[in-house]
Amino acid sequence: MFPVILFIGFLWAVKYHFKLYAPKDYNDDDSFFISVLMTAAAIQRKNNGKQLSLNELKGIAYGLRDNASKSIRQRNTKRKEILWVDDNPDNNLYERYLFEASGIAVTSAQSTDEAMNLLNSHHYSAIISDMQRAEGGEAGIELLQKIRNMNNNTPFFIYTGNKTSHKEEMTRENGGQGCTDNPEELYRMVLSL
Repeated sequence: MFPVILFIGFLWAVKYHFKLYAPKDYNDDDSFFISVLMTAAAIQRKNNGKQLSLNELKGIAYGLRDNASKSIRQRNTKRKEILWVDDNPDNNLYERYLFEASGIAVTSAQSTDEAMNLLNSHHYSAIISDMQRAEGGEAGIELLQKIRNMNNNTPFFIYTGNKTSHKEEMTRENGGQGCTDNPEELYRMVLSL
């Protein structure tokens, strides 16, 4: 219940931020909004129903403030675009909003075939895929292999519900740049491009 109340409080603060005296750490709208999205993504991804501690939430917010504010100010005039492949796109709603708040457009595909069609007609700055889809338990790796077989070297990241060393190894062996189950780590990996 606490995460829901916290999230609603953050949403209220975002909507009515002009009526608040913002803390020094959130004196620009971009970093505050991004912190809200990151917190929501982290709560959604919590492990085994365990609530995040206050220190974990602070760490996410402060880390995000430091990294995201810098990247927002430094973004170039050419708009970046990510292809996000997931058969359940609502599972990544907050993460997608986070990228969009950072000036990165996100195009969704729900299958490998849909992703391949989009890749044939458009260039993306990065590709994010889940590992498992209705197509199979390693659909993300299969998509990565197809993309690399086309000599397409677009940075590729697996965003999975449960990161394992095996998934990380498979991602790297097939030419991917990273595998994670952590929204903050995904955000940092993609923005480091």
